[in-house]
Amino acid sequence: MKIKSSYILKEYSINFLFALFIFIFIFSLEGLFRIVELLIQGSLSFISILKLFSISIIVMLPYIIPLVFLYSSMSLFTRLSSDREITIFSISGINPFSLFKIILLISLSGCLLLYYFNFYLSPKSKFERRNLIYNLKFKNPLNLLKEGVVLKDIPGATIYIRKIEKNLLKDIAITYSSDDGMVNFIKAKEGKAKYSWRKNCIFFFLKDGHLITYIPGEVKNLVKLEFKTYRFSLPLSENYKVRNLKKKITEKTLPELKSSGMEFDEIVEINKRSLFASLPFLFSLFGFVIGVKIKQKGKILHIGLGAIISIFFYEMLTVGEILAVKTKFGGFIWFPFFVFLIITWIFWKWR
Repeated sequence: MKIKSSYILKEYSINFLFALFIFIFIFSLEGLFRIVELLIQGSLSFISILKLFSISIIVMLPYIIPLVFLYSSMSLFTRLSSDREITIFSISGINPFSLFKIILLISLSGCLLLYYFNFYLSPKSKFERRNLIYNLKFKNPLNLLKEGVVLKDIPGATIYIRKIEKNLLKDIAITYSSDDGMVNFIKAKEGKAKYSWRKNCIFFFLKDGHLITYIPGEVKNLVKLEFKTYRFSLPLSENYKVRNLKKKITEKTLPELKSSGMEFDEIVEINKRSLFASLPFLFSLFGFVIGVKIKQKGKILHIGLGAIISIFFYEMLTVGEILAVKTKFGGFIWFPFFVFLIITWIFWKWR
């Protein structure tokens, strides 16, 4: 019995690691496309790429892990069946289902792991990823400041900077209109600029220059002021304002869902996450029965079957969601679970 279990476990582990690598690669393509989009915009550093990719993998794991269990179980028992090893075990007095016991224990451990992922780690990662992407796409107004270019993108202001050396601005000319209708012209030898996301404005810290203020059409009221240091701010439009993102229902942890009042949407979300947490067991059992039945080896075939089975599962989930909405009963989310159990039982009896 010990030899049998170690043999099954070894074969299963090989299939599990192969499937994990393949499905991580397939599911990571979405994250790669996001990274390419941000790279084109010039928003990413190496650290940002690494962080975004890592978070994307964590977000995808609750969907990857069930498929890995499905493939591993189906591939293992397909090979055992096609090589007649199951027949040999049966002749030796070993029930084929007893071969599944070690896989059953592993799949139940996977269910516990997914429960933690679905209710705690994955929601946090989803919100962190969305927040990271938003911040990377956020246009820092300081990036508008280009040397040798007249900037008119800020409403009511015109800015020209002859040269920019790191954070130091040289030969600065700024014209802007204040709220009282005064036109302000500032010229300075050098200075620095800083963006305040709280106030949504650019602060300028200028040195060695002069300020000219006047009312259009009334040149006699012109005032000129020399300065060694001068500080002022330019308010920006709402387009540049950093927004505080609110969590979507899929980004809330279990305690946050419960604290939201447990309305219908929260109940459906909890049932859906619980359903996905149970998939390692369901898919392992289904893969075992299918594997014993089809008796056809081939990794590509098994991956293709896994894709078809997962599509069918999502179709049944859609039916369950429709029933849940129609009846206002969140338990219908479990509809695909019972459909798969029935199909598994039919295949097992048919075997």
